[in-house]
Amino acid sequence: MDRDDVRICQALIIDSRTPYEKLARSLGISVPAVHKRLLNLVRSGVISAFTAEIDIMSLGASTATVYGRSKLPDPSACFEVLGKNENTWLVLLGAGSMVYAFSYLRKESDLRDYSEFVRSAVDLEGCVSGLHSVRPGEARVMSPGEGATISPLEKRIIRSLSNDARKRASEVAEEVGVSAKTVNRKIRQMTAEHKVRFSMRWSPDYSNDIVFLVHVIAGQGMTPDKAIPLLMRSYPDNVVFCSALRNAPDLIIATCWSETMRSVAELSTSMSRSLGASQVTSNIILSARSYDSWKDRLLDE
Repeated sequence: MDRDDVRICQALIIDSRTPYEKLARSLGISVPAVHKRLLNLVRSGVISAFTAEIDIMSLGASTATVYGRSKLPDPSACFEVLGKNENTWLVLLGAGSMVYAFSYLRKESDLRDYSEFVRSAVDLEGCVSGLHSVRPGEARVMSPGEGATISPLEKRIIRSLSNDARKRASEVAEEVGVSAKTVNRKIRQMTAEHKVRFSMRWSPDYSNDIVFLVHVIAGQGMTPDKAIPLLMRSYPDNVVFCSALRNAPDLIIATCWSETMRSVAELSTSMSRSLGASQVTSNIILSARSYDSWKDRLLDE
């Protein structure tokens, strides 16, 4: 990847239906150039799918992260065991046996059981867990929702787009039995009501570059709603997205891209200074795997 590829990934993780024209304007390149880059990212496996899913906020549910160092003899075994839990939607394996498990939880109180499951399943040392205030790849601060009624038609539209969110409205319309105009109207409506979320599955292990997570304990007064936009503005060529935990409001976890190991250290140090951080650590990601969770099965009901 290069810097333009990173910018494309940044935009599509937040909204995988972003038009080619909008991507081209933001990058200052032509539409055919954007199309070619996106095609190369898909062919290389860096992007494995453009996704559409029921927005977790509309369900009154939560997302959470559990992480720590696995003491398993073969840390890669964590993919199989963690993927068996219906709450798991993403697992990252980092250098030094660092494991990150991301989950969808029906109730906030489910975090305790899920955290204990991860800790015992992969023999996790220094286990840290928390509910997200800012979900990975999300553009807004989350707050528990009250639930929303998603109609059968809306479910059919989301299901049609679930593994190809960039599908044309006319194709979706043919599948679900309504007009393309109705599909476009429902997509706009669902987006505005936070019923649907368009993103993509990004596989850093298919890239020849370095993907790493920077944990920054931000300085006093540097809340996530201030710190995350600052990092995204200050490091647009390196920070792909950020997340934050409710129980650790001063902790920002930034997912970053770099070409060299030297720049990993330089970027971590610079980010620490930008946020007046008291502590910063970096964890290089070696592989990743996504899973269908209980939330995805709602589309089949």
